[in-house]
Amino acid sequence: TEEKTAPDGTAWPAWSPRYANTRHSGHSLLRAEGGLLDSIQFLVSDDAVEVGSNLVYAATHQFGDAKRKIPPRPYLGLSAQDQADIERLLINTLDGVLQ
Repeated sequence: TEEKTAPDGTAWPAWSPRYANTRHSGHSLLRAEGGLLDSIQFLVSDDAVEVGSNLVYAATHQFGDAKRKIPPRPYLGLSAQDQADIERLLINTLDGVLQ
């Protein structure tokens, strides 16, 4: 199911009534045909992982567009639980290496 929240748990703003009239029952916030979700990729380097999309409208969804009055609806990021899970994984991995 779609959470309709940012990674930090903040609820996304609803569609404007005008935009909602252009959607059909199969569309939901940030998910019409699944293109944005399918476009998310990652790049791993020695000391970082980058996550993002090359779709033109991906940044508009993440950060909003003040000029076009589109509010941000962040979909990429880490929740507090994600961060805790990553920290636990790193600690467990380091413990295994250092023993």
